[in-house]
Amino acid sequence: MNGSVFTGGGDMCILICGDEPYRYAKELGVGIEDITIAFAVSDSLGLGMIAYRARGAKTDGLIPARIAIGGYTGHGGLYDLAVTAAGRPVTYLDAGMGQSGEYLMTRHDVLFIVLGEAPSKGKCHPGSCPSPPPGPWTVPAYVIDALGGVP
Repeated sequence: MNGSVFTGGGDMCILICGDEPYRYAKELGVGIEDITIAFAVSDSLGLGMIAYRARGAKTDGLIPARIAIGGYTGHGGLYDLAVTAAGRPVTYLDAGMGQSGEYLMTRHDVLFIVLGEAPSKGKCHPGSCPSPPPGPWTVPAYVIDALGGVP
């Protein structure tokens, strides 16, 4: 879908908030016409994956832009955490909603986002700690499956 399909904001965000593509495009310094979005959910609606293509944006700016806009919640100041999934570097963005957030991975001009449970490390999980303790972290298996399937 074209990013411009998502018009205006709102207080209900299932996978993509109404103003999210606009905030992302603005942060990247590209036009909304350069943003294309694809998404999928599991049959049980327990897993969601989103792909944002940002034509003309630099790959190394995709994750920082997502963090700057506060992910899908729009709340800035949430911490990010470097983890590994399927042997690839991934960033976990705390959603400020307890035990869930976003796993972010880039490939060329596409940002892949898997919504899911926070990575675990002992008794302290992101969302329940003032700041994340040092890793290594265990990423949920479905995140590994989803991001491992990206070519």
